[in-house]
Amino acid sequence: MSGASKSFLFVLRHTPLDDGCRAREVLDQVFSAAAFDQTVRILLLDDGVWQLHPGQPLITGHEPVTPLFSALSLYDVDTPWVEQESLDARGLKAEHLVVPARTLTRNELPTWVATHDIVIGC
Repeated sequence: MSGASKSFLFVLRHTPLDDGCRAREVLDQVFSAAAFDQTVRILLLDDGVWQLHPGQPLITGHEPVTPLFSALSLYDVDTPWVEQESLDARGLKAEHLVVPARTLTRNELPTWVATHDIVIGC
């Protein structure tokens, strides 16, 4: 049985250390969807932009997720997208993140998000 390819958007809005939304689990879902030849994108906004910050603290019981973002290209996952206003509010710049990222403005988000078949937020 063959199904049509769907486009997935995974939205990360929380810090890497937020137990309510574990980035590692979301990235596992990203890799799973990509393994089935689905179009997969990741959007980081609000505190989610910290996921791509190179200076993540090492906390006992939490492994850094930054190496997982480096593996996205191995699964043909599109370059992560970040909201420019979220970066600005936290004093971050896209060119200083651990992987290259594309930026969108808050005004562009609704139209861009609507182009995806399935949106999963955390």
